[in-house]
Amino acid sequence: MLHLVIGGSGSGKSAYAEKRCLEYGGPCLYLATMKIWDEEDRKRVEKHRAMRAGKGFETWECPVDLEMLDLPERFRNGTVLLECMSNLLVNELWREDKKKDGQADGENDIAGRAARDQDTETRILRGIRHLADCCGHLVIVTDDIFSDGIRYDEETVRYLRILAALNRDIAEQADTVTEVVFGIPVPVKGMNGRKEYV
Repeated sequence: MLHLVIGGSGSGKSAYAEKRCLEYGGPCLYLATMKIWDEEDRKRVEKHRAMRAGKGFETWECPVDLEMLDLPERFRNGTVLLECMSNLLVNELWREDKKKDGQADGENDIAGRAARDQDTETRILRGIRHLADCCGHLVIVTDDIFSDGIRYDEETVRYLRILAALNRDIAEQADTVTEVVFGIPVPVKGMNGRKEYV
């Protein structure tokens, strides 16, 4: 079962996703995608670790390459929480080891960039399918960062476009989609695949 949880910053989406994972049962694995770059990142990671403390989650750091993850058999009927899609995309999109020879940051080759973006999206979606096949329940947390009305630079718009496409693709595949608003879970898509607005 695939459950997508979306919400804005500070919406309570992570707490809701953790609660659902515990309700789904089985051993619970937390896949942390965030790389720590600065003190603010460190504080966010510490906050999330404190939220999970004592709940029985096993935590693995997995900033890239979901499709290469080898989950133990014990998770076949367990639950995996992927936190979060936004960080995973940053890590995959700008990873150094996937750059072609001679390719520079900010390269203006539109066709080449489009192909790399598609490759990144495909790689992430393959990883999600792989995870979903390896566990009983997969819960994915993603950010709603699309409605602030701010004009962004070209690279940020590129990132937002790919994240939106990933969110759409995952939501289409998901059995359940929940938007968390002010700590309140709002069902968007239910177990039978139909839209359920409340």
